[in-house]
Amino acid sequence: MRRLSIFSLFTAVSLALTLALAWPAGADLDPKLKDAGWDEITFDDKPSNRFLLGESQRPDLQGGVRVLSDNTVSIAFFNVRANLNETPILNWQWRVDTPIIDTDLTKKGGDDRSMVIYVAFPYQPESANFAEKIKRKAIEALKGKDTPGRVLTYVWGGGAAKGDWVENPYTEKYGALVYLRTPSDSQGVWLQEQVNLKADFIQAFGYEPASPVYIGIGADSDDTRAKVDASARGFVFSKEE
Repeated sequence: MRRLSIFSLFTAVSLALTLALAWPAGADLDPKLKDAGWDEITFDDKPSNRFLLGESQRPDLQGGVRVLSDNTVSIAFFNVRANLNETPILNWQWRVDTPIIDTDLTKKGGDDRSMVIYVAFPYQPESANFAEKIKRKAIEALKGKDTPGRVLTYVWGGGAAKGDWVENPYTEKYGALVYLRTPSDSQGVWLQEQVNLKADFIQAFGYEPASPVYIGIGADSDDTRAKVDASARGFVFSKEE
């Protein structure tokens, strides 16, 4: 289980720190997911979501990872290997079977969301400025050299219109929130997504990305104390059409 603190000294990269090395996977992760290579990130003093293999409870969730959140927050993730020059498109399906949480995700605290997909990228020193390089030394000393440097976050939540981009309030310029789905989208059905990770990374950060290191899924209900039942499946990289 990954138990991490948010260090005020590194507010600008706090979410990246949460996506770093940590302890063995926790009890809230289905053993079948562990066997398939999934791991979990949890947060200090925060109860964790439950992550389950979808079809073990419901046939309509075949192939999905189910997230159950009830006044909880955590992230399940798996490592990836992809060449974004050859296959820049990330495809997946997701669904939410409970009322969509509608909060302002641009503000710290009270920023719950029904479903989120994280794509974490390695630190690229050749593209970092002097200030980031100084911070990076301390981050690596605390969390390891493989701590991600940038994070794209695809959101199903409230506080903005579909298609909007906002700076992640926890990571500032080192992370971007992209609104793919909002409370007006259909509940209880699988919805298909397709994003161009390479183009999105360049739009967010201004330079070409290295290959992503892992994909995470999560839900956050610890501020509103809402209940979330959401699922994601079918993460596949593909070429541009």
